[in-house]
Amino acid sequence: MEGFTFFLLIAAICILTVAKIIAQRKTARLYTRTPIDTVRMIALFFFFTSLAFLPMLVLSPPSSAAILYAIPAAILNLSFQVFYTLALSRGPAGLTVLFSNLSMLIPLLGATFFLGEGFGLFRILGLVLTFAALVLNTDFRKGGNGLSRSWVSAMVLTFLSNGLATFWQKVFARSRVGTEVAAYGFFSYFIAAILAAILLLCLGRKKELRPSAPVSRGLVGGCALVGLFLGGFQWLFTYSQRVLEASLLLPIYNGATTVLMTLIGILFFKETLTKRRLAATVVGVAAIALFSIVQ
Repeated sequence: MEGFTFFLLIAAICILTVAKIIAQRKTARLYTRTPIDTVRMIALFFFFTSLAFLPMLVLSPPSSAAILYAIPAAILNLSFQVFYTLALSRGPAGLTVLFSNLSMLIPLLGATFFLGEGFGLFRILGLVLTFAALVLNTDFRKGGNGLSRSWVSAMVLTFLSNGLATFWQKVFARSRVGTEVAAYGFFSYFIAAILAAILLLCLGRKKELRPSAPVSRGLVGGCALVGLFLGGFQWLFTYSQRVLEASLLLPIYNGATTVLMTLIGILFFKETLTKRRLAATVVGVAAIALFSIVQ
């Protein structure tokens, strides 16, 4: 791939990722005040995301195997987005994105133990730096870094669910139906939207868990934007995985989005960049780079 084309592809992926995160964060902060608000928002943008895969699905009918692979992905996607939305609404965007990106440790370990891929010295060093970044952001003393325990809990669950979802995507890609990306994408998000709607109905039976406000045009519009950005990202990222080596794509993508969201958090969300957070960001980006080195 030529240098200019490579730059445009990476730039488009990063821009879509950042746009999705900003839209999701803004929508979450405006329209999610209770757990059921969060589930309702996720059900809506999962539905809009699934629509991005529909045109190609019509042209290429899915196999039953691809649909079966999509079911665990739907459960993991729903879990990830619930915890990720909570984390974005309760803590700094830059750190939330950083630790979400560090969840690539899980598919790396999974590939090592279950798919026969090597781990290597660089990835061991990346693991050490991951824990160092976590330590730099766990100061809960009075006057410390101000991160709430609810954010940390949501972030740990985000880390686990995102890592497992990425590993399952890798398992699907290695399968005999791994080329059915449209089917996998549509059904994983559509089924997740249905599961979120079912969860919404179950929670809605309890008076104390009712939505804080009715569905508004702003909520629907925000969710449509999130779905549009997420669907576009999934298409381009899948294409990038076919034409670029993981050792080139992952460190640039994860590092760039982490740095961009740290800067956006400071400039637009008025987040404070302490020395500890700056150090955690630098260490975290270094860990991402080390994880992605192929030996």
